[in-house]
Amino acid sequence: MWFYEGETLGYRTAFLFSPDDHVLVAAATNSQPSGEEDKLIPMLATLFVMAKEARSGMAAASGG
Repeated sequence: MWFYEGETLGYRTAFLFSPDDHVLVAAATNSQPSGEEDKLIPMLATLFVMAKEARSGMAAASGG
């Protein structure tokens, strides 16, 4: 799995990518909350799991 988070003052971008699962989740925001309020990465991780499950469900439904 690949992960990247970049930021400048007030702007953040992050992505999670798994070439083995063919799943990419990305997000960009114009906020810079304090450390304990920052939920961008946990949100991306949740969306990644959901996308991965949906993708494997689609593969199973199509017989692949």
